[in-house]
Amino acid sequence: LRAMAPTTFETGHIGVIHDAQVDAHGTTLATASADSCVRIWKLHGDEQVLSAELKGHTGPVYQVAWASPKFGAIVASASSDNTMVLWRCLQDGDWEVWHRQDSFLGAVTSCQFAPPSYGLQIAAACGDGSVIVVRDAGVNFIVDVVPSMVGVEEASSRLAAHTGAATAVCWGPPPSDSAASQSSRRLASAGSDGHVAIWQADEKGLWTQLQRIDVAGTMGVAEWVRDVSWRPGRGVVNNVLAVCIGTRLGTFAQAADGQLWSLWEDREMGHTVYKALWNTLGTVLSVSLEDGSVRVFKENLRGNAHQFAFADASGVHPPGPPEACQGTSVIALRMSA
Repeated sequence: LRAMAPTTFETGHIGVIHDAQVDAHGTTLATASADSCVRIWKLHGDEQVLSAELKGHTGPVYQVAWASPKFGAIVASASSDNTMVLWRCLQDGDWEVWHRQDSFLGAVTSCQFAPPSYGLQIAAACGDGSVIVVRDAGVNFIVDVVPSMVGVEEASSRLAAHTGAATAVCWGPPPSDSAASQSSRRLASAGSDGHVAIWQADEKGLWTQLQRIDVAGTMGVAEWVRDVSWRPGRGVVNNVLAVCIGTRLGTFAQAADGQLWSLWEDREMGHTVYKALWNTLGTVLSVSLEDGSVRVFKENLRGNAHQFAFADASGVHPPGPPEACQGTSVIALRMSA
C-alpha cells in the first residue's frame, strides 16, 4: 500500500462535521454538518474549492450519500429535521432540491443509494425505528409498501425495523448486473436495540424480514449498533456484514443465500467504533473510531480479516497506536494499491 500525504483543510462549517463523502469519481466532496448545511467541494490535487452550499434543512445534517454517476450528480442528505433531501446538480455549482421526503416520524439518521442496477432508489433509517425506501418512478417518487413486522395486516410505507431508533441502513449487493431485479433487493438495518435486521423485497415493493440478528446478545455488548455495512461482491465467505457496536467490530457471515447469519469475527478496537466502509471490490474494510483514526483491514485467503494499516492526521502507517484528531476540519487520505 502506498499513500499520498494527507490533506487537512477547514470547511467553514460552524458546527461539528457529522459526515463527509467523496463521489465515485473522487473529484467532489460533500460535507454534512450540525450547522444544517451541506457543502460541496471540488478536489484538485491538494486544493479544495468550495463549489456550493446547500441550505434546505432546519436541523443538523447527519449523513450524505452520492448516487451512482450514471444518474447524474445527485447527493442525498439526512437530517434531524425529519426530512431527507435529494439534491441535483444542474450545472457546475448550481444545485436544486430535486425531492424532499418528509414522511418520516423522527430524525433521519442514515441514507444510502441502492446499487445502480436496481435503478435510482434510496433507503433511509429513522429515529422512530423505521426504514423507508424511496424510488424514482420517472415522473415522481414512490415509497415502497412494507408490511409491519409486528403482524398488522394493513400495509404502511415504512419498515418497522427496530424497537428503538434505526441507526443505519445498507444495501446488499445484487447477484450480478444481468440478474438484478426488484425481487433480488436486500437491505440490512441497524438499531439502538442492539439488533441488525435483514430484509428482502419482491417485485411489487413489498419487503419481508428474513432474519433478526441479536448483535448485542451474540457479542455480549450492551450497546446499540452504530453502523452496518454489507460487503460488495463475494469472497471466501458468501455474504459478510461489518457491524459496529460499542468498542467492538463484528463481522457476521452467511455461508450461502438462504442460510442463517452467524458471528464470524469479533474484534476489540479499544475505542468506540463509529462507521465501517468496504471498498468497491469488498476486499478492504475501513473503520473509523472515536479517537479520530481509521483502521484498515484486508481479507486473507481463509476469509479472515487482518489489520494492515491505520490512518490519522499524519498519514497512513503500519498497524500501531494512532493519534487523535477531531473538530470541524476534514482530513483527506488517498490510497492506492
